[in-house]
Amino acid sequence: MFINNKSIPDVNRLIQICYSTEYDESTLAEAVRIISKILKCDYYAIHLFQGYKSPVPLFLSNLTDSFLELYIHLLDQDYLLSSLVNLQKPIVLRQFPNQKQLESLEFSQVLQKERPISDAVYFPLFANKQIMGYISLAPEGLKNRHFSANEINLFGFLVHHINNYLRSYKSITENKSMKFSITQKGEILDADPELRSELSRLFGEKYALTPGQGLSKNNYQFSDSFKRFLQNPYNFRSSDVLLSMGLESRKIFIRPRFPDDLRSFFSDDTPLDAYLIENKHHENINENKFNFTPREMEVLNGVKMGLSNAQIADQLHIEVSTVKQHLWNMFNKSGVDNRTQLVVCC
Repeated sequence: MFINNKSIPDVNRLIQICYSTEYDESTLAEAVRIISKILKCDYYAIHLFQGYKSPVPLFLSNLTDSFLELYIHLLDQDYLLSSLVNLQKPIVLRQFPNQKQLESLEFSQVLQKERPISDAVYFPLFANKQIMGYISLAPEGLKNRHFSANEINLFGFLVHHINNYLRSYKSITENKSMKFSITQKGEILDADPELRSELSRLFGEKYALTPGQGLSKNNYQFSDSFKRFLQNPYNFRSSDVLLSMGLESRKIFIRPRFPDDLRSFFSDDTPLDAYLIENKHHENINENKFNFTPREMEVLNGVKMGLSNAQIADQLHIEVSTVKQHLWNMFNKSGVDNRTQLVVCC
């Protein structure tokens, strides 16, 4: 993979965003805009499916309102999206066979008339091995370039960091939580009154901002976990500590702000991210708003992982016909017609 020297400052900026900032839509849009700049694409969009970040789908783009209105109307005909969901891998428009046939479809003709492009790439986003959306890029004009193998590889490298940005935020902050920063010396930074009150209850008033230095059981447990974390900061579970607070309990998670292979982008004294949460186990990223049964939710997870009906049946030890029946029930409950629509709406 080759990165042009002129693009390195933008790559650095993207990495800083993904590992040093809180999630919000404007920051996410800026990150995708930077990717489009690096890859010299005129159009960009990110689509997060319903239920991942909000109860409605999230679609951020620099395309015109008139185009987006047309696209949403024709969304069910988007063969790129359908292939993305089914194959769970990047989809490149000009790598499709039967280009003439595709150009004759209503989806292609209407959108090309509104916004002509020479090529397009959809790159999937994942959480817990399940597809949660995609980022798409396209160069303007029918006679513009097609994407090269190097550009697609570079796109994948950049999307990897967007994935981390979305996934790390979601995986920890699903429960009611308080996020704070802690130095590598164990000193808590910028604690607001609510957080300080919670920490005082856990560690004592004297050690609220320097947990681990007292003699109580909670101080000892935190100190032991924090030392293990500093020895191996990328073994996340080594830092997870369960603390007692009367009849209640809390968990503290500590995470580095960047992956191991990106240490060179950050100073050695970069603060760590920490989360104080209620001790409630939560794994599933899906919201069961259509009242699917537990078995239907298992089938849905398989669909989001890109498994075929036979593979789902094998994993769940049921018949393929039973999987099809569960899918049919979910289609009826959610008002969709196919697997792609099911993934997008759930």
